[in-house]
Amino acid sequence: MGKPWLTKPCPLCPQAKSRRHDRSGKPSTKPRHYLDRVHADIKVSSTPDYRGVVYVLGIVDVYTSRAWLKPLANRTSAEVIRAFQEWAVQDIKNAAVGDLRLDNDTCFTSAAFTQFAHEYRLPVSFSEAYFQNQNGPAEHFFCRMMPLTILNIHTAPHLGKERWVDAAMHATHTLNCRPTSDGRGTPLERATGKKIDLAHLRPFGAVGYVHENVHSGFQLRARKAVLLHYAPNHATGVYAMLMLDTRRIKYTASVTWVDHHVSEPDKHADTARFDLTTPEHAPLVLHKATAHSPLPVNLAPPPVQQLTITTTPTPAPTQGDSPPTPPLGTATQQHAPMAGEFYLHQRITLGDLSRSKAAYIRARVQALRGRTVEMALASRYVDSTGKSRP
Repeated sequence: MGKPWLTKPCPLCPQAKSRRHDRSGKPSTKPRHYLDRVHADIKVSSTPDYRGVVYVLGIVDVYTSRAWLKPLANRTSAEVIRAFQEWAVQDIKNAAVGDLRLDNDTCFTSAAFTQFAHEYRLPVSFSEAYFQNQNGPAEHFFCRMMPLTILNIHTAPHLGKERWVDAAMHATHTLNCRPTSDGRGTPLERATGKKIDLAHLRPFGAVGYVHENVHSGFQLRARKAVLLHYAPNHATGVYAMLMLDTRRIKYTASVTWVDHHVSEPDKHADTARFDLTTPEHAPLVLHKATAHSPLPVNLAPPPVQQLTITTTPTPAPTQGDSPPTPPLGTATQQHAPMAGEFYLHQRITLGDLSRSKAAYIRARVQALRGRTVEMALASRYVDSTGKSRP
């Protein structure tokens, strides 16, 4: 436009960007108790989830590093007030907050939010413009949470990007279960004062079978589902499961997991049945995680092993003996990880059928020859009355 190019730094730009405030050069003191200082911030995603949500509110306690994530339908003051009300009532049980540090977003500086903070006795302070370091704990939480969210989406491609909010909530709970850098335990342990059992941790998108409440006798039926996140404001071990047949989310703790790593849901049967009277002979393998190893290191499947099924009748127990095995037959496993647990990919071979008198039992056992345990669970047979049963 006829103006010469600058050959040296502009003297006016540093003066226009400088900010002078009493709090700018003073380091903030570390809190000494839970909820002494809490930071919060809002982030936006370029991809909406399946409900059209693009905003999330992150809340972090500085003393324990515990974090909460709240999806927002929009960025209005009414929606932000709803999220903070849920956090104050359900998450921290109306506990006293020493200082709530926010930025200068209009949803935080509005008169409606100021009145809400006064009613709930939330002392609010604001960071200065262009000074993101004053809201550093909230910014640091999103820097740790977003990479885990991206990893969750890539490890479970069958759920798609539209489940990014669920992946972010799963990542937030994972961060709350990780030890802090000062070596004083996990954020959940420091916030609640109780030892946290990490055996409930499962990867995002893990396939499991959700038990149905209605069952016939001791025969339990379960339907296939995938893990979205851990149910908030529930006991430890309650999961938010996406039922694949109805596409609805169900909060439940009665889940039998297929395996400890993420696999394609189409590779597994839609339903499974379990016998409640013989839990030690459950056909589905249960990988038990420990507090030292919540997730597997080696994701390779174990080697294929052979199972042998025989129809030898079980003798009557005598006094002092253990209870008999199920009348269907005795199952033995070579080099099994635990007694009575079988992998779904194991092949079934026949044993001795000479003592079997019933023709339908012999036909049923022979039909399972060469099949995997997973195929056997999904198969049906004809009983002595001619009815087809699972």
